[in-house]
Amino acid sequence: MAKLLRAASGTLRITILGAFVTSIAFVGAGVWLVYLGASGTTNFSFFGQTFASTNVGIAALFLGAVSVVLLLRRSLGSFDKVIHYEAETEDNPLPGEKAEA
Repeated sequence: MAKLLRAASGTLRITILGAFVTSIAFVGAGVWLVYLGASGTTNFSFFGQTFASTNVGIAALFLGAVSVVLLLRRSLGSFDKVIHYEAETEDNPLPGEKAEA
């Protein structure tokens, strides 16, 4: 695991876990609302995706699914950038660090 990733891992884990739990809660609420037959016209734009529905549960499912996909893509992209940065600067230590022998 990269040095920078280890340094930020606590905050990163809490943030990712919190967002994932919230997204799964939206999916669960959506399934429950679809089961109950909740209805109501819903129109919204979420991260550039426009959505319209007559069932509130379907809208909650959409929000949860988009959140999970964005969360996975962004968090994996962050890990990739940190590891790539660490690999590029392996021979050049950060200011204040000693070069490994």
